Order: sequence, then structure tokens, then C-alpha cells
Amino acid sequence: MTALLITCLKVGCFTIGGAASILPVLAHEFVVQGRWLTQQEFLYGLVLCQGTPGPVVTGMGIAGVKWGGIPGGLEVMAALMVPGIVWMVVLGRMHWHFREHPWVQRFFSGVRPAIPGLLAGLAVHTALTPTVSIRSVLVMSMALWLILRWRVSSSLLLIFGVVGALLL
Repeated sequence: MTALLITCLKVGCFTIGGAASILPVLAHEFVVQGRWLTQQEFLYGLVLCQGTPGPVVTGMGIAGVKWGGIPGGLEVMAALMVPGIVWMVVLGRMHWHFREHPWVQRFFSGVRPAIPGLLAGLAVHTALTPTVSIRSVLVMSMALWLILRWRVSSSLLLIFGVVGALLL
């Protein structure tokens, strides 16, 4: 459990960009490196956090629950969220002073394009997992198409997905 918490603190301290950038890192750390979750459990946690209000990392507390019960889940969520909150407070105060600095501008212009690549890598890795069916990949592709082409709300798609899963 200690290694899991240290990993969560590390991820919480050194990732930027919100859920889009933290999820591929968490998938690698939780599933591949630490083997605290299976790919399927990670996806369950992802679905859980997408279906609830609040930060996306709350669903990743599933790793803590698996290894330390409810207290472990709360510890994992805190280890993932507290560093980001501290960074927001500290950097938020500094941002107004340095936001026009060329180094800051170059940093963010380099970070922004990396986020879609990280998400694409996670999607490909997930799609190639043996526990993911062709039907799941098709549904995911259709949902992505609806979001990008027709600007359908992801919340609405989530509701239809849950209803569809219950009916099938």
C-alpha cells in the first residue's frame, strides 16, 4: 500500500493538464508498473469516475479500496488530489506575474499537443487488451464520432450507454 501511495503522490505532483494527461500515466502506473489493478478494474474505475461529479481521479480510488479498503481508497484519492490543489494555489498566484514570459509560453505550447497523443495511446492500448471486445471498440468509436462530428454531450452518451448496458 505504501508503494501505491508514493506512486499516487508522484503522479499527483508531476502531471499537469487535468484528467486528459493523468489518465494515461495512471493506467501505466496502476496496471503495468505496480500491477495494483487489472486493465478491466482500471476501466471500471474510469467508468465510475466519469459517471460521478467531481475530479476524474476519484474513480482511481478503486486501487486503494482493493488494497486497503475504504481508508485505502480515501488515501489514494487524497494522494492524487492534494498535490494538484497545492500546485494550483502556488502556481495560480505566480501565473499572473509570469504568464507573458516567453519561457512560460513555450512550455505550454509544448505541453498542449502532447495531451491528445497521450489519450490516443491510452485508447489504442485499451483497445488491444484481450478483455475488450470488438463491440466495445465499435461503441467507443461511434461515441467519439458523435462527440467530434455532432457535438453530442458526453454526459448524454454516458446515460445512453448505461441504459443500453442494462437493457442488453
